[in-house]
Amino acid sequence: MATGSRAERDEHLRDLLAACREDDRKAFARLYELTSPKVYAVLRRMLRRDEVAQEVLQEAYLNVWRHAGSYRADRSAPFTWLISIARNRALDRLRRDKHERRADPDPEARIAALEDGDPMPEDSLAGSEEGRVLRECMKGLSANQQRVLRMSFFEGLTHVELADRMGVPLGSVKTWIRRGMVTIKQCLNGRL
Repeated sequence: MATGSRAERDEHLRDLLAACREDDRKAFARLYELTSPKVYAVLRRMLRRDEVAQEVLQEAYLNVWRHAGSYRADRSAPFTWLISIARNRALDRLRRDKHERRADPDPEARIAALEDGDPMPEDSLAGSEEGRVLRECMKGLSANQQRVLRMSFFEGLTHVELADRMGVPLGSVKTWIRRGMVTIKQCLNGRL
């Protein structure tokens, strides 16, 4: 992303989204150029396969182009909005693939073959101020909160899947996520 403060970068992205609402293809190309590497990192971690992550990235940015007019600066930062669109597309893809895999005789072997040593998406932000602050804010969470947030956002697991995987009640997972998100939001608002 462009250098400068977070506020300056957010303002620039808001301007690009406003131009996209007016069908400005150059603004959309610039928005893609500035944001797609980080969005792709999140998708790659969630989807585990380059070709699927690339496909979902394209679908996500097509949604951004079509729905740029629905972005509301008073509800979220521009990059947060972009990540939400991409994450939702990835979750749709994971659900569809899960449904198709039900007939797979050995899904565990297939999943093991897809695992990689890629860094976590927040680790790819290591050189940025946002990445440093996010890591510090994550340290303020309990181990369970950190674990459910990472698995939910970066692996695309649903609340039910998290409860099953962790062997805890669904209500506990929902509470950890809700409280963790509140804590992170307060931390980020105070530091960025």
